[in-house]
Amino acid sequence: MLRSIAILSAEFPAHWHTYIVSQSRDFEALGVRTRHLSTRLPKAEFLSPDILAKAGGEVGVLFPPKAEDILRIALKPGWLMRMLSYLRTTREGGAKGFLRRLLLMPSVAALIREAAQSDAQLVLLHSFGDAAHVAAMAERCAGLPYALTLHGPLSVWGGDIGPKTRRATRIFPVTKALLKELEAACPEVPATAISMGVDLDSFPFISRPRRDPGAPLRIATIARLHASKGHGYVLEAVRSLLDQGVDVRYLIAGNGPNEPEIRARIAELGLGDAVQLLGAISGAQVAELLAETDAVVLASVGEGEAAPVSVMEAMARGVPVICTRIGGTPEMIEDGVDGFLAPQQDAEAIARALRTLAAAPDLAAEMSGRAHAKAAAQFDTAKLSAQALDLLSADLARKIR
Repeated sequence: MLRSIAILSAEFPAHWHTYIVSQSRDFEALGVRTRHLSTRLPKAEFLSPDILAKAGGEVGVLFPPKAEDILRIALKPGWLMRMLSYLRTTREGGAKGFLRRLLLMPSVAALIREAAQSDAQLVLLHSFGDAAHVAAMAERCAGLPYALTLHGPLSVWGGDIGPKTRRATRIFPVTKALLKELEAACPEVPATAISMGVDLDSFPFISRPRRDPGAPLRIATIARLHASKGHGYVLEAVRSLLDQGVDVRYLIAGNGPNEPEIRARIAELGLGDAVQLLGAISGAQVAELLAETDAVVLASVGEGEAAPVSVMEAMARGVPVICTRIGGTPEMIEDGVDGFLAPQQDAEAIARALRTLAAAPDLAAEMSGRAHAKAAAQFDTAKLSAQALDLLSADLARKIR
């Protein structure tokens, strides 16, 4: 049985890492100590005091490296040779990419040091990028076992999938679609699809009274302010609804690089009275916002989305969700039953779904109950974490026999 796990994430603790701290809390409740590690700290505007507190108030950071980690490589020629041997198997980015990966070497020493100090028997990664290179080299240098969580299509993770995964004890794709992709690319590595999850105690179901037909439809998006989240298509849908006489209030929670463009689009569409930007909010504030919301809309575009936790949180709270077809969202939502699915970049489809909810309070109430039932059955992080821990423990037992 595992006693201690190091959990390595990219740029932790940021506002979007709620699932990762929920998972670590579940492990702790099952008797496994956890230590949070980060590739580097996020930018100041994204660093979340709430997530940091839930992570225990301290995070080990691998980059920039400490002098002792650089010195350790110099004193360990065997490590240096093993890392160079690994790097010679990588191809992504040509000479420039190879140089970038050379600069990861001190972070490998830092990971080994952090794992030893916390007595971690295994490193569980929530990244398939450079952090996976670091873990793969640490395994070769110090025999430190590692497992990977795949949060999006392989195409977005920087290539060299074979070297990154070859000696992983297990990979956890967060959707069935990602499992199929992974099995095709890495059939020799054990893989199990385990969804991301939500703490149902923090997002309990709330029964909502029927909305007064004259009251505004209250909708929200809880996501980073990034072009990939598609806020502009929701704004167009809001404009369309208002033009058709449907009163809407739209709350946007989150921060990110696309804030100036979103503000400009709000002004361009004349939505200053209907839209409010809330900035980054804590998990408790998200739960409060969902209690006041008639629907959540996530209009993500591209390939990077997998299984949005914000959708799970809304469903757990009993809030109908309108979401684009992206990543694993068709696995999460049955269109017209416990939410709505819309094509990407289709503001009118979003508007149609919102009009349906506004005009049919009975349907909204039915969707609310079905959404919560699905969240309780499929997205309970305590059950999902226990499943992952059982597999990790069995894998480690086999490895050390």
